[in-house]
Amino acid sequence: MQKILLIGGSGKQSSSIYLPILVDSNRKDINLIAIADPIDPFKSKFTDKFATQLKVSGTRWIALKNNLDEDIVILDEFLKNMECDTIIISCPPIYHSKYVDLGLRNGLDVIVDKPVVCLPNQFGKFNAAEDLRKDYLEMVKTRNSSVHKKFKRPCMVYVPLMRRVTEPYTQITDQLSEVYRITNQSLTNMLACRSDGCYRFADEFDRPGAHGYREGLGTLTMSGYHYLDFIAACVMAAPVKGNLLESTMINKTTVGEIRRTSQAVPFGQFLNNSSKKEDNDFVGDNAELDFSVSINIKDSHNKVPNCELLFTFIQRGCTRRVTPNYSLDTTHDEGLTNDCSFIIHQGPFQSFHTLVVQDPSNDGRISVVRRLNPLLAEKMQLPTISIQDYALKNNENTLNNRKIIDNLLDKFTGSNQINIYDKLDINYQKLTVDLYAAVIGASVNLYSVPFELDK
Repeated sequence: MQKILLIGGSGKQSSSIYLPILVDSNRKDINLIAIADPIDPFKSKFTDKFATQLKVSGTRWIALKNNLDEDIVILDEFLKNMECDTIIISCPPIYHSKYVDLGLRNGLDVIVDKPVVCLPNQFGKFNAAEDLRKDYLEMVKTRNSSVHKKFKRPCMVYVPLMRRVTEPYTQITDQLSEVYRITNQSLTNMLACRSDGCYRFADEFDRPGAHGYREGLGTLTMSGYHYLDFIAACVMAAPVKGNLLESTMINKTTVGEIRRTSQAVPFGQFLNNSSKKEDNDFVGDNAELDFSVSINIKDSHNKVPNCELLFTFIQRGCTRRVTPNYSLDTTHDEGLTNDCSFIIHQGPFQSFHTLVVQDPSNDGRISVVRRLNPLLAEKMQLPTISIQDYALKNNENTLNNRKIIDNLLDKFTGSNQINIYDKLDINYQKLTVDLYAAVIGASVNLYSVPFELDK
């Protein structure tokens, strides 16, 4: 029986992803021993529907204090007195790394939501980029020297990032790897553009939960991290040679800048929005909303990059939103669009053009166009142009994430060893964290660090 502690289990993410698995009566091999959260999971508007199942499974509520130092002491004491094998971390990202450390110190396996490391008000903060990279390397070092209390092996730490292990994203990275094996051609250009839209007006940015801006963490740490991770996966699939990673911020917009602008905008007039007085106690003004960043991988003596990566995030894009005001408990899904395009070039040999259109309440689609150089296509016995269209059923992302969690729990006990899930190990997060730090670094100035890609 695998005994599990869920940290942050009273929120929307836990309600949609984790609890349907952890209190599933068909899973006789797991036991959710406790939920640690400041909010009572038996009364939370997101999780009260699981109250009966939680009582049947004997799940306890550990009432946290919203003070990290106190909460670590509370959980350390709990873990000393209770048998536990695994912790799942589904709380605001500012606490992720501390709770990973808690799990490793107690000899437990860990599933942690992205990102594995972050810092408060990191966007535009000097030294934040290097501190992030150091925090990540220290976490990996701690994990590699850890010993699981039951299995007497290093503790496992996994980040359930869907685009690492599901189609069509894995098909793209597999095809990049295939051409790399044949030609030794690395990735040379990649453009990623993601747009969504939810909060718009000055009084709406102070929202609770993991997708709030209260800690000065914005779109890069939320949805943006998923796309940086896919960029990293593509670079790793067709490894880029170089010894310098250099990033430049082309444009950026912060929460504070939007909160200080006039609300007399066309959308506000269209919705008949009556903006409320700005809250001067709000501390998340440094959080990023829209940004565009260029990242180059190159040889330090050469001005021409070996690989150019361009990432643009448009938070204030087209939205599904239809209401003039959002209440304090509104989540980011109410108005969210998940529209994204990728353009990927592997030198003269191969390119992909990918369009994703999706949102939380409608069916979506992903279209992937693959183009091959005619000589390579002939050698591979493939068409020069192929187009594949994937249907994305409503809530398919939720179902995929549940499948990932289900399989990771089995992987921890050794009952399921799906090899592709190894890519969710935190060791595979090094390049993602490097890119994440590069965007943070570029928010201050031109950012460059020595680069070495683990192959």
